[in-house]
Formats: sequence, structure tokens, C-alpha cells
Amino acid sequence: MSGTEDLSWLRHRGPVHATTTADDLSWIRHRRVPAGATATATRTAPAVPTTPTPAVVPAVPVAPPDTSLDLSGADTSLDLSSGSGTPPPAGDTSLDLDLPDRGTPPDLSVGGTSLDLSGETTQDPVPFSAPPFTTPPAAAAAVAAPAAGPPAFTPPRTSASAPTVLSPRRPSVQLNRLQSGIGALTFEAAWTPDEGFVLGCAYQMDSGWSSVLRPGETFGPLVMDRRAGHQRLRLDLLHGRHLQRLIVFGVPAADPGPHWAGTLLISTHGHARIEIPIEPPPPGPTVLLSLYNVDGELVLRAEAQTVPGRIRDACLAFGYDRIAWRDADTAIPPAA
Repeated sequence: MSGTEDLSWLRHRGPVHATTTADDLSWIRHRRVPAGATATATRTAPAVPTTPTPAVVPAVPVAPPDTSLDLSGADTSLDLSSGSGTPPPAGDTSLDLDLPDRGTPPDLSVGGTSLDLSGETTQDPVPFSAPPFTTPPAAAAAVAAPAAGPPAFTPPRTSASAPTVLSPRRPSVQLNRLQSGIGALTFEAAWTPDEGFVLGCAYQMDSGWSSVLRPGETFGPLVMDRRAGHQRLRLDLLHGRHLQRLIVFGVPAADPGPHWAGTLLISTHGHARIEIPIEPPPPGPTVLLSLYNVDGELVLRAEAQTVPGRIRDACLAFGYDRIAWRDADTAIPPAA
């Protein structure tokens, strides 16, 4: 191997022939001193290859770059006006685009914030005041609209403290839903002699069936009987919701006399009491009371209407025209 700097022999595992040169240090790998070399040999630095020195070129002085931001010496004007053509003086950095003279510049001293460029004398700013709150039209209309008044018609009701008397000045009363749907509604003849004025009723159901009920007869929720010697009509309200309307009439069996008087008493399950005074009846049937079912509430009205003729005539006068008659006073009972 040639050359003092060639150390490629380190990669080979074969035997190495050591040289006696002072720069050959291959014996370190083999742990022994090569033949002909001394143990005190010192390592010398390998020779550094020399490179040719380039020719010297005379240096040309270069001015350092100008990093100053001072624009005082440069023409930075953006004036695009077509004036006299005279360039602006040095240091003029105006962006004036040949606009008209705006007068005295705004005062930018401490406390002055006006940006008015009109050249007029600045005035004190007007203090801001919020506009007054205005109610929207819809809300204003709702506020201005008067409160809803009571309904146009308030039906008369019964009183728990005193009986309700039906008269020509106050002929009707309307029961509430509890009075119209709980227990029974009782019509009782309070007069003497009891046989002087015989009670009866004509009724119409929501199915369209219509007929007449006489003393001792029963149909559905209606019962005609006696209580304590007095005639009585009883309406069972539990089953009476199918009842549309009825009338209670009286037929004089004999002449009761000019001094005769009586009262038709109506009582509810809650012991509310309604009274209808009865005057001496003229000949012929007299319709004493009418009852109507209005949306689940019963309306009672004192009629005191005498109809010349027979019972059939009285029923037809109040619109009961679907009743089948055996004769002028006897209706055909409904089928069982």
C-alpha cells in the first residue's frame, strides 16, 4: 500500500504487513508492535494537502445599503395635478390631488376631535339624546282598546238563599250544569182541590220521538205520580240528557171557582227552589211551563198560556207536531 494517508486497509480483515514508517499506526488494531518498529513511536499529524492560493483581486469599495426611512431627501409626492409643472420642493409628502382649498385645517390639539374640513368655525357638539320611546301601533291599539265588558246577555240563575219566583217581569231562569245533570228535577202541584187542575206534559227526545204523558204514566226519564197527595212530575237528569224539550200543562177537571189559587213548585237536587204562581184557569188547557235543553243546561220559562180547544191544540201551539193521537185529548203511548 502506498501513501501515508491511505487507511483503507482498516476495512480488511486479512493480515496486514506493517511498515516501519513512523506514520504507520496499523499495529494498534493488532495489539502488537510490528516488526522493526519501536514501542515509543509517536503519532505525527498527517500531512495536510496544500491547495493553490488564488490570485489576489483588488477589492472594489461597496457602499453599505441605505436602510434609513428618512424620506426628506426623496421626492415622494403623488400630486397628479396638471398645474404649472413645477416639481414640489424636497420633503413634500403631500397627497394633495389638486383639491380646492378647504380653509383652516381642523384643530387637532388636545381635546379637539373635530374632523370638519369645511373651513368653517367648529361648534360645540350637540349632546346626544335618545329618541322618545313610541309604542308600536298594534300594542298602542291594544292599550287604547277598552277592556272587554260583560257579555251582552247574562242568563238569570237560581239563588240558594231564597226561592226564585217566575213572573211576567222575570219569566225564565237557567239552571247550571250541576243542577241540570245531577239527581232529579221535580215539578209538584201545590193547590187544592188537587183534582181541580190535572197536570200533564208533552215531551220531545233528541231521537225525534215525541208524545204526551198523563198521571200514572212513565216514559224513559219522565214519571207522573203522586207525593203526599199532590200530583208530581219527576225528571231523572241522569237519563234526561237525551231530552230536548217539554211543556207542563194543566187541564181543569171542574170549575175551581174565582178564589182558587195555586203554585207550581220546581226543586233541584241541591234544594234550589223555583215557584210559578197559578191564577184561576179559564176553560181549556193552560200551558204552565216550558223547558229546553240548551247545551247541557236546562232553561225554564213560565208560560201561563191558555189555548182554546183540547190538549192536542195546546201541543200544536207549542210546536209538538209529531205526536200521534188517538183522540183530541189522548196520545198514543210510545212502544215499550
